[in-house]
Amino acid sequence: MSLFVFGLNHHTSPLALREALMVPPPELSGALRAFHGRVAAAGDPHPGVALLQTCNRFEWYIRAQLPPARAREEVLAWMAARGGSSLVPSLDTALYEYAQEDAVRHVFRVAASLDSLVVGETEILGQVQAAYEQAREAGVIDRVLGMLFQRAIRIGKEVREKTPIGNGKVSIASIAVDLAETVLRDIAGKTAMVIGSGAMSEAALARLMERGIGQVIVLNRTFERARELAERFRGEAGPLDVLRNHLHRADIIISSTGAPEPILGVEAFRDAMARRRGNPILLIDIAVPRDVDPAVGALENVFYYDIDSLESQARISQQQRARAIAAAEQLVEEAVKGFGSWRRGLSAEPVVIALTRHFESARERELCRMRAKLDALPPEQRELVEQVAARVVNSLLHRPLEALKSAAAQGDATELFSAVERLFGLPTREDTSPSDGKTDVPC
Repeated sequence: MSLFVFGLNHHTSPLALREALMVPPPELSGALRAFHGRVAAAGDPHPGVALLQTCNRFEWYIRAQLPPARAREEVLAWMAARGGSSLVPSLDTALYEYAQEDAVRHVFRVAASLDSLVVGETEILGQVQAAYEQAREAGVIDRVLGMLFQRAIRIGKEVREKTPIGNGKVSIASIAVDLAETVLRDIAGKTAMVIGSGAMSEAALARLMERGIGQVIVLNRTFERARELAERFRGEAGPLDVLRNHLHRADIIISSTGAPEPILGVEAFRDAMARRRGNPILLIDIAVPRDVDPAVGALENVFYYDIDSLESQARISQQQRARAIAAAEQLVEEAVKGFGSWRRGLSAEPVVIALTRHFESARERELCRMRAKLDALPPEQRELVEQVAARVVNSLLHRPLEALKSAAAQGDATELFSAVERLFGLPTREDTSPSDGKTDVPC
């Protein structure tokens, strides 16, 4: 069985291409099931799939018995259906792919924030966790892919605990506020408008308050959430439908909603700039899809930045944490090896199950032969005999089972498995189904 990752990120594709593929939360479960069905129809009736989509990446994870070319074909077909066939030429050149160990390494690096626009940022770990939960709830993730995500989450936490990779300015929100200070020179006393109330918006508000922003306006589709956030940061709250009425008041606008299309266009900013009498506005759109029409950036005194525009700032931050990155990469490599050993160890399961059943059946047969004598004993003595029999079987099995698992984890143990099957007269691995913990010895 193969593991694949097919995706686009800020390194390989423009924001517009990623925007075209984004799946809104209400549609996510259906999209996961539809893609799972597509992969199953391609030749593997029991695949596993998951989708990780963030402001900087869009990635399909697949565990299936398919050739790489066929898996890529299915991903491109889904993307073409989602974003339109006109995207296919761009997708074909921007789409990257990883298989097997490289796929494992990629997801671990992603969770450790080593592949993020801002290396060391904290949001990605929650996004990986969400991708796992969404796939699990949709019923499309299998055992191997599920374990891959669980271990990715674990290594992401470990990197943050054991390295200083998260020190300093390590989030999109903090870099956005740094950019505001660079462009406006001093944000003390300025008015900031934050559109949206998610984690990005909350982080941006925290950074703005640290830098001495004068006034905060929080606008959100759900007014109660806007009011809750505004109260925490001593700001003013409003519903999203009053946005144009307040646009002229903002010196800094940071927008991060989940809207499927732009909520602000050129006319809205042209009106706002007229009311501001030319005073500049810094606009940072960190939403994917974008909240603001990029054409707004052509207006005089409107300084427009989107998520891709922050990359140069992120690069400086990354250079400052070079040593932490090296330590994190080493932890990732150790985790990749560990996952490889676990995955190889799965090959031992059929013979482990068969050997365990063989010994358990022998124990049950002997107890059955002695049933009349055991029934004559007091209950506590009968129970003691049964416990001793179980302990003897467990003791005899311990070393062989550990040896089988260890051999499988280290590499190809086919010859050892075959020898054990012949020695004990076990069914072949192909005929062995998962154990339910019961034996079939009548008494």
